[in-house]
Amino acid sequence: MMAFRKAHPSIGRSIFWDHDVRWHGVSADPDQSYPSHTLAFFLRGERLQDVDIYVMINCYWEDLDFTG
Repeated sequence: MMAFRKAHPSIGRSIFWDHDVRWHGVSADPDQSYPSHTLAFFLRGERLQDVDIYVMINCYWEDLDFTG
């Protein structure tokens, strides 16, 4: 993970991600309810000459399908 972070300046930027991030859940919209066990985000890397990154986090005990 440290090597991945160093290879992608978009992750460790010194300013807030602002308009370069879009939040998702298992569907296009994030589930911000208390029982939610998932979060996903798309981070655009263009501003820092990096690739785009999509991260999906599943803290649920079963497999889930993420759709965008």
